[in-house]
Amino acid sequence: YDLAMVRSVLTFSAIPYPCPEHTARMAQLEPFSPHNTEEYTLAQKQLGATPFVLGLYQGETMVAGCAAFLISGWLGKRVWIPSLPVLPETEQFFAGLSEFCRHHRVWQLVLGSFGSSKVVLPTIGRLLEKQNRFEFIIELNNLDSLKLSSNHKRNINRARKAGVAFKRTSEPNAIAPHLELMGASMARREARSENVSGVIKESVMRAMLEAAVGEFFQAYAGAQILSSIFILKSPKVGYYHSAGTSPKGMELGASPFLVYSAAELLSEDGFRELNLGGAEPENPGLYRFKKGFGAVERRLEAAIFSLVPPILYRAHSALRLMRRDPKGFLRRLIPVEHYVVYCAELQAHDVEPLPKGIELRQLSDEELLSLEQHREFGFSAGKRRVLGFNRAWGLYVGGELAHIAWLIDEANDKRNPVRNLKLRADEAEITHCVTGLQFRGKGFYPLLVRQLSAIAFRCGITKLFMMTSSDNHASQRGIEKAGLQRRGSIRRLRLPCLSAHASLTWRGHRLSRLRVAVME
Repeated sequence: YDLAMVRSVLTFSAIPYPCPEHTARMAQLEPFSPHNTEEYTLAQKQLGATPFVLGLYQGETMVAGCAAFLISGWLGKRVWIPSLPVLPETEQFFAGLSEFCRHHRVWQLVLGSFGSSKVVLPTIGRLLEKQNRFEFIIELNNLDSLKLSSNHKRNINRARKAGVAFKRTSEPNAIAPHLELMGASMARREARSENVSGVIKESVMRAMLEAAVGEFFQAYAGAQILSSIFILKSPKVGYYHSAGTSPKGMELGASPFLVYSAAELLSEDGFRELNLGGAEPENPGLYRFKKGFGAVERRLEAAIFSLVPPILYRAHSALRLMRRDPKGFLRRLIPVEHYVVYCAELQAHDVEPLPKGIELRQLSDEELLSLEQHREFGFSAGKRRVLGFNRAWGLYVGGELAHIAWLIDEANDKRNPVRNLKLRADEAEITHCVTGLQFRGKGFYPLLVRQLSAIAFRCGITKLFMMTSSDNHASQRGIEKAGLQRRGSIRRLRLPCLSAHASLTWRGHRLSRLRVAVME
């Protein structure tokens, strides 16, 4: 079976697995991507996918290629490409990919960039989701010159002094402790309000071990495994697939010790890179951990496209969710929002002076406009365009923007299409707060809140509110450190069947009865 679209001298072909010559050529062209290897393709076949090699050919020679997996479900088919290749010409490849999906009646196309060196995304069907990704690369040719963070250096030395050792293994009995340690790490990240990916099934790990896709590197003390990493392999790179560390391992510095030890072994084996995988600034703990190895940051993109009409896709998605997660389906069908409300009764008091080198001032419209595309502050800066007014304040540390927050009064609140607190004449709210990545965890958030509280009091405000989603524990801790007290909660039942902003809202902080709020 061969889909070919000849344009110029390049031909697109989709070759079904097994195809040893094409798979070997693909791995040769993408030596830094373990997702485009014979072993990884075999593992996905064992898990039920139908593998293909998608390639651009010049005559009989492949000049670019990647693995694609056709996955059939009870409602339809989807195509998953984990690692897009470097393409000498994109038009033929994506035209061929579109035809390939049409031929197989695919309803969803998932384009990934795991281990990719460069990605150009197409416009195929309807874009559902686009993700900016950041991968971190340790270059193994000269580990001695690696600029480790001071925290990683301390942890590596602590682990060595504690007698932590490590091993590498491909034995199936390493799977269970690996998954257990992953669960421990995900629980810690959830407690920090970070996003965590789904649980990896044992069957997936077993299939990859049987296909010799990669191996485990595990740190241990005595009989206890403290930290575990599963690393995928291609001809020139090891790829950090998944990892986990126990609380004891965190205490002993086992995780950075294990990553550095794995890098040393892979370097001795002739590998050129250790790819630590992805982490986004929205998950600051994981981001700092990977960045701290002196790794080179590589910016990539990934996307999901729908290839069927919107109404059909929504029906598919609803049925899949209903089958997989009935409770989640009901939450999606009848969406309920839950917020925690904090309050402070303002009164005259001495305001702590700002430390030297720190400045607080209102931001201009021009400054907010320049920040709308900023990866950290873009959310808060973009509120000016949405709300039609500007009440943003910026906290600068050493001349660098560290935090943005908005101070909103009753007049501003009335202009909001969805009113949460329903502010009164003597009330204000601090909202749309964002702290820059490098300034998080250093006390700037509560410092800003206290300063804005003093400014609000001087403007005649006697009661200051803040609110956050019930699962944002990090924000709740910062608000409490600023001295605000928990006052109650807000619950809102959305009614999209009536209008875009219709809802039933319970404002517990007012200690009132259920109110119906239909917003226009």
